[in-house]
Amino acid sequence: PGSEWIAASSYGGKGGIRIINVPDKKSTLAYPTDPAKERLDKKTYDTCPGPPTPDDKAAFTTHGIALREGRNSLHTLYTVHHGKRESIEVFELDAKAKPPALTWIGCAVAPDPIGLNEVVPLPDGGFIGTDFLARGDAGARAKMSAGEVNGALWEWHTGKGWQMIPGSEASGANGLEISKDGK
Repeated sequence: PGSEWIAASSYGGKGGIRIINVPDKKSTLAYPTDPAKERLDKKTYDTCPGPPTPDDKAAFTTHGIALREGRNSLHTLYTVHHGKRESIEVFELDAKAKPPALTWIGCAVAPDPIGLNEVVPLPDGGFIGTDFLARGDAGARAKMSAGEVNGALWEWHTGKGWQMIPGSEASGANGLEISKDGK
């Protein structure tokens, strides 16, 4: 926030998370890198099996992305990951570094058949993700195109895991925003 940098997801090619310098329009791969900075916060991400595997990093396809502003230029970055695991991958973003640096700190693997699309952090440390298109359902896209309910919003918290938000069912749940107070 308030800097010349933007964090961006990458859904195509080899994927990844990129840091873009706005004035010079230079893009730098921030994750995965070799070696990647990784430090699992097992207390917060209690069900995370660990960092993405090397073959998952080779095509680290990312989608929705969101930032929780922190203190002392240390922020938390969340991104939807489509790979061997469908998950929200979580990073510490150090904005003091030039360019800002990422350290992978955890994940929340989505239950089958949820197909994540967007993520937004909650003030209490949890987050909400959209279930856009069920994985493994050959007819899911047709159902969505016909306006049939095919997804919902799912909330994740430490110690509780994923829970569907009642009344949030939708066709093609896509994009998500929340007020600063989280209500």
